Amino acid sequence: LWAVRDPSRAVNLLRDALARNPDDLTLLDLLARILMAQNRGPEALATFERLLEIVGDTESDQLTAVFFAGYAEAARISGQLERAGQLYDQALLKDPLLLDAYVGLALLHLECGHNAAAMEAMRRALEVLPDHPGAHYLAGLLANRAGDHELARTAFARVQELEEQDDRANPPDLTAEFYFNYGAACERGGFYKQAEELLLRAIAMDDRHAEAFNYLAYMWAEQERNLEQALFYIEHALELDPENGAFLDTLGWVYFRMGRMEEAREKIAEALLRLKDDPVVLEHYGDIHHALGHTDQAVKFWLRSWQAGARTAELEEKLRSAGVLPEISEEGPVGVENAQQEE
Repeated sequence: LWAVRDPSRAVNLLRDALARNPDDLTLLDLLARILMAQNRGPEALATFERLLEIVGDTESDQLTAVFFAGYAEAARISGQLERAGQLYDQALLKDPLLLDAYVGLALLHLECGHNAAAMEAMRRALEVLPDHPGAHYLAGLLANRAGDHELARTAFARVQELEEQDDRANPPDLTAEFYFNYGAACERGGFYKQAEELLLRAIAMDDRHAEAFNYLAYMWAEQERNLEQALFYIEHALELDPENGAFLDTLGWVYFRMGRMEEAREKIAEALLRLKDDPVVLEHYGDIHHALGHTDQAVKFWLRSWQAGARTAELEEKLRSAGVLPEISEEGPVGVENAQQEE
């Protein structure tokens, strides 16, 4: 009960109990999990290690797959990544159907920049849990994060298929958040009509889902259509989250597409105050300056966008057209000093 109402007090109570019974496995296990819930990874890790020391045998039936998955998570958030990988593998040896272990292993690979290994972990999960909606949902989320939007779209489609076979009136995974993530995967994969349908469904289910309103507004702005509706949607998103830099950028971009350049410049400038090194916002600001005839300012912000990581063919063409090059290296445009932030 205290673990829910007052986790810090629960930790103190458990430590008092362990002072009297230092080798109590149940108390140690509970303490480790409460510490994990409080994001106190190193303390949780030490507690898991103490429990393992007492048991003394990793093959013991006292140490379940859930134990090893929790231990692995504590190691992961404590920065002991190699140890975490070993512990996730140990969890899966104990229970090859433990979804949390596959997800933890995939997240670990993503943090190390190993996207292919992360997706392989989720493919292994789907092989053993082919009809588990949650497994497909998590695979979709991780695929989106790894940039594999086709795999994400396929995974989300399978979630919907499985959940719609459910007899329950409101399948638990088919939420506004689900349709938002599914729609985002479709948009990133170029399936714009399907993305629009899914994002509209998310909005219909939750009129306070600010991210869905923003995403759809930005998509329409990029396509230069439904601009009045896009403006209404992004203004609603900003009512829900007025300090969101990405939302301010979308509002500025909608204004840009509508030809309202001074309003666009003002809103993108606000976005830059919050997201000063965001390559998309920097490129947008350059585009607005270019439209206003401020060529030097446009080039400065395009350069900053390139240096911040926006190495797209479209941005390269803008720089070439502005006569900035001869050539762009991996470090940035050759012979051009780094652009300074506008005062």
